Amino acid sequence: MADISEKSFIRPGKVILLILLGLIVYVVAVVATIPAGWVWKQVSENVPLPDNVTVNSITGTVWSGAIGLTALGKPISLDWHMGWINPFALSVPLDLDIAIDNSRLEGSLAVSYPGDIRFNAQGNVNVSDWSDQIAASGGAMIEGNVTIETLGLTFENGRVTDGQGRATWPGGTVTWPQGLETQSANFPPMEMTLVPEADRLVLEILEQNKPNPVAAANIYFDGMLEASAYYRLVVLAGQALPGLGQPDDVVFRIRQPLMPGGF
Repeated sequence: MADISEKSFIRPGKVILLILLGLIVYVVAVVATIPAGWVWKQVSENVPLPDNVTVNSITGTVWSGAIGLTALGKPISLDWHMGWINPFALSVPLDLDIAIDNSRLEGSLAVSYPGDIRFNAQGNVNVSDWSDQIAASGGAMIEGNVTIETLGLTFENGRVTDGQGRATWPGGTVTWPQGLETQSANFPPMEMTLVPEADRLVLEILEQNKPNPVAAANIYFDGMLEASAYYRLVVLAGQALPGLGQPDDVVFRIRQPLMPGGF
């Protein structure tokens, strides 16, 4: 009978593999439990923030935590949870939960080398949360919630380079300043679409189930904004007079930087 050779289960190759796996688990565990507040303290001096944004608190770990901000005078709570890093795409995924007063967005953020960002979200925006900012800018106030069904944005080198989305509003009362008085009208359900073009994003606000916008904006990738309002918006507001315009006539147009320094 032939001799049966016995091989040891613990061989050098397996020992090395086990050691490597142990080191990987250890490194991941260490990184996951690093306090997020400590990390922010180390890097905060090298992270430029807009003048109207303040970091108030950071809790949790790098893997899962929360940050409290103040932006435009509003308290913002942002919770995150890090997913598994993709070593092939050099990408770090984050699940996000953002709350601003009565508004809430849930989504994801993927940061890839050398700094590209992909952001996706859905949720509800309560317009009354922004009443002070809207009043200060002389804008119109709508009642109720805007439902963001989809929103996707891509940033490269700190600028928006792609995006798409859709949001709806069930209709209701809209108020706006007119001279020293305040006017109001009842608007039908509306929707907002965001689609990419060659060098810009096109944002349109339409009456639901109607093909033509009441207002539109071109958001150029160089940071410029061109916004227009059409005569059909005047009709919806109950301000139209016979013979003064056609639905597609532009009654208002501006062109300016979306924000100081572009995106």
